[in-house]
Parts: sequence; structure tokens; C-alpha cells
Amino acid sequence: ADKTKALPYLETASKDPTTDKDVWYHLGRAYQLNYRFDDAIKSYTRYKTDAGKKKAEKMQVDNKIAMCKTGKK
Repeated sequence: ADKTKALPYLETASKDPTTDKDVWYHLGRAYQLNYRFDDAIKSYTRYKTDAGKKKAEKMQVDNKIAMCKTGKK
């Protein structure tokens, strides 16, 4: 219900290099749901780089980046 509560945990997890690469996707999603579109785009882009093209396509990352760009307008 309160989407802001996840942010501190995901931000902390993203700083740990041993954390799974999926943290960038979930962090991007949390930023997107909290209207922090620039941060969401950065996280999604990092996820695309780390996870690879095939996994990024499966998670529809390009579509989510496009939604963030639309949200900024």
C-alpha cells in the first residue's frame, strides 16, 4: 500500500555488490511508482546493462523506460 517504504531497503541493497542484479529492476519500479522518473530510468538502464538484453526484454524494461519518459512530460 505504501510504496515509499521499499525505497530505503532497495537503495541499500543496490549498494552491495553481492546483491542480485534484479535489485536494479525492482529499484527502478519503486522509483517509477513514486514518480521519481529520472532515478527510475537510471535504475532500469543499469538493469539492462547488468542483466543482459534477453532478460531485459522479458521484463519489458524498454517499455517501462518509455513510460517514465512519458511520466516526466
